[in-house]
Amino acid sequence: MEMHRKVALNTILLTSNGTHGFRKTTTIYAVRHGEREDNINRLWRHELYKLSRFEKDDSPLSERGVFQAEECAYRFSKTHFDHVFSSPFDRCMETTARILGGRWTKIKVEPGLAEILCMCMNPAGFRDVGSLRKDYVNIDTRYEPRLISLLKVYQRESLNYADEQVRNDSVCLPRVRETLRHILNNYSGCILIVSHGAVIAAIHKVLIGRWCSVGQATVSKFTRIDSGSFVCEYSGDASHLADQTNLRAF
Repeated sequence: MEMHRKVALNTILLTSNGTHGFRKTTTIYAVRHGEREDNINRLWRHELYKLSRFEKDDSPLSERGVFQAEECAYRFSKTHFDHVFSSPFDRCMETTARILGGRWTKIKVEPGLAEILCMCMNPAGFRDVGSLRKDYVNIDTRYEPRLISLLKVYQRESLNYADEQVRNDSVCLPRVRETLRHILNNYSGCILIVSHGAVIAAIHKVLIGRWCSVGQATVSKFTRIDSGSFVCEYSGDASHLADQTNLRAF
């Protein structure tokens, strides 16, 4: 679906003193992870997770999800990323790692991009950076997911479970807004963000003022223009996927 819309980014309050250079053009590719194992296997959350290294809310990619991630990798094979951010849930980390392939671009693990918490255990079951590094060696261990304006870090125990306990996708909006504030105040260039459906819908809301639900393994592209606003060049694009059925946008 093509979308060309711009809204002033007055909710993020970008500054000009970011450590990675504010003046550089910023493009954001937001990718939703591929199909999860628990999307197709009802036993995952009940029994099968016990046989794996994952918690029941941290389902890995299904076989189809792995293939979708590889299709994303082919789409981005000639795209240079200056910075890469991923939710710490394994389905996002594997999607990110497969997109990067053999590139040594560091992955910045950002809990602020995690799944909506009403869908997670308390605390959420994603692994910490030390454990993730056993599977994903190119994690940026120097990255601190710190929200400078609030002087706090989104870690598993400090996520606001009370505010996100209502089963509504939009409950993650304040967290996503603050996470984007942190990213855009400190990083520029070509940015890859890999996250979850509700979070990517919230990214649309923050950047262009419109909530947009997108399918699994789809790509949305945002570019900042001279005024500081963002335009969405396309939203939830699935043109790289051979099978575009049942992408679970809703």
